[in-house]
Amino acid sequence: MKTESVANSHNLNSKPTDLQQCRMRRFSSVLVTMQHFPSNIAMKPMLHSSEVVRTSKEKVKHLHEFLSLRLGSISKCANYFFRRSYMVLQRNPLLVHLIYFMSISFTGFLALKNLTPQHKPTPRSLDLIFTSVSTQTVSSMATVEMEDFSDQQLWVLILLMLLGGEVFTSMLGLHLNDRANTYEILQKRLPSTCKDIDFLDSVNRSWGNMEDINPEVTTSHKQAQESKSMNQKYCKILAHVVAGYFVVGVICSCLVVTIHIWTDSEAKYLLKSKNIKIWTFAIFTAVSSFVNCGFTPVNDNMSIFRKNPGFLLLVIPQILAGNTLFTPLLRLSIWALGRVSRREEYTYILQYPGETGYTFMQQQKNAINLVLTAVGITAVVLCYFGWVSKAF
Repeated sequence: MKTESVANSHNLNSKPTDLQQCRMRRFSSVLVTMQHFPSNIAMKPMLHSSEVVRTSKEKVKHLHEFLSLRLGSISKCANYFFRRSYMVLQRNPLLVHLIYFMSISFTGFLALKNLTPQHKPTPRSLDLIFTSVSTQTVSSMATVEMEDFSDQQLWVLILLMLLGGEVFTSMLGLHLNDRANTYEILQKRLPSTCKDIDFLDSVNRSWGNMEDINPEVTTSHKQAQESKSMNQKYCKILAHVVAGYFVVGVICSCLVVTIHIWTDSEAKYLLKSKNIKIWTFAIFTAVSSFVNCGFTPVNDNMSIFRKNPGFLLLVIPQILAGNTLFTPLLRLSIWALGRVSRREEYTYILQYPGETGYTFMQQQKNAINLVLTAVGITAVVLCYFGWVSKAF
């Protein structure tokens, strides 16, 4: 009995030990699982972020390719459009002039419309657009009194007169169309050479060499290229001379008028009574005289200076320099530059003015006739009508 009780007690003591071992095993497995658990959780975000980066890189790459293709096609279309537009405009000078004058006139109208006039009420839109077109085309017609415009609006009219003057538009055409003029001159001077050049181009495309071409054709091709480059050089020089003549003429006219107004107390008092700035009046009158527009910032135009013959005599040369005497004065400027710089290009332009394709570049005989005509008529008018008047 004692042995049985001892065995039973031993079994009872052994059972808790097995339970504890089982619990320890479970606890160790849980610990092992808990040790691996954070690493599994950390790997998932790492894998997810790498996939996001890779996907974003692929999207950026596809977007870059798409944009490059689109921009390339747009640039090709724009290049084709501008080339075709240039060809159309080069063949249609009337269309170029129409677009130029319409765009500038409409811009001037918008500026006059948005700026506040000096006196109310505000002029009608039709009157403003009529004034803008008349000023830009130097037609000297207006349906609005000039004193109604503010100082800012007068400056808009100054810009319109500058952009619409004959000297400026001819200078602009000389800058833009020098290549076209050169090509036309080459066609007139060397009609057979142009055909030879086309023949050379076709041969170059087909064979790619010049060995089998006639030497005479090759020589004419070189002569045409040299003549073309020289004419382009002369046109650029003439364009720079005309631009300098325009700038110097406007600046000198402004300085002459300004100095006279500052030294004449009566004219200064007259402008102050009409609330017109001296600088605005001087620049406006000088530009209007040089481009032959005929506007002044006052309602009475030049009649308010009928008792001031000195001012009228100062304005007369400005009018002639921008119109009738432009051709002889341009030749005189080129001659002076040639004497100072000793460059052969100026001599060539004076000897062969027709080669430049510039309308106002005439022969010496025509320039002398223009001077004699302008000076003679002006002298006759002053002597016959001026000296017997009370103004003198």
